[in-house]
Amino acid sequence: MSRDGAKVWYSKLNRTAGVLIVIICGALYLAIEAFPDSTDPASLGPSIVGFVGLSLPAWLLFVHPQVCATDEHFVIRNPLFETIIPWQFVQHIGGTGKELEVEADGRSYRVWGLENANITVMLSRSGSVQRVAMEINDFASRRARNGTRGERITRRVKLPSIWLFVAFLAVIIVGILLNKIG
Repeated sequence: MSRDGAKVWYSKLNRTAGVLIVIICGALYLAIEAFPDSTDPASLGPSIVGFVGLSLPAWLLFVHPQVCATDEHFVIRNPLFETIIPWQFVQHIGGTGKELEVEADGRSYRVWGLENANITVMLSRSGSVQRVAMEINDFASRRARNGTRGERITRRVKLPSIWLFVAFLAVIIVGILLNKIG
């Protein structure tokens, strides 16, 4: 549970993999910049592009996605978009295969970051998607499905926190400084 009483679901494996990719890319970038190639003055550019080009998508695809349920809304946070669905619009939450799907107001929404492993699907076993779907349905059954007038499904661009961009910028600045010193 989060501090405001919301329940949050995400893939621990995806988050761990995403964080490891970002850390390894950052460490490699700093190591490359600490020992620059003196014969190539343009070595800084490709390493920055490599660091940002691998780390940012890893963060967006593996760490950022999650599903959140509050008393009033069901929130799907995919890599670039956040969909806020009032409970009275939710018709079905389930996952028959690899992904969690939510049907609301006659439309289907796909949830990233909560996939079943391929082996689970091939062996026709129930996996984390089905477990999460049961937990969400249980959570939803205890919530009032009558909302206030004027509520609607909202979809908006939801980028990661500004602190992520500050951290990326700090790593890049340290790399530039290491390049100038080395």
